[in-house]
Amino acid sequence: MSTQRFSATDNLLDTLTRRERSLSWLARKIGVSPQLMWFVSRGERTLAAEKAFAAALVLGEPVEYLFVSTDAVGTRAGVAA
Repeated sequence: MSTQRFSATDNLLDTLTRRERSLSWLARKIGVSPQLMWFVSRGERTLAAEKAFAAALVLGEPVEYLFVSTDAVGTRAGVAA
């Protein structure tokens, strides 16, 4: 039996979809460029911790759910320390 794992970016995109919001909307709310949010959503860039916490607050989800990957134990994706 295999366990399905979700990446942090899957959780972020799913949350935005459920709330009928876009990456551009979130970028405006937390004060970053839409381009940066696009790269974050693809796992190619990370957000500063304060911006990740701001996004979690805006979206009403724990920061760990939105930006910490469950793909590998001890591996964090999406947040810069």
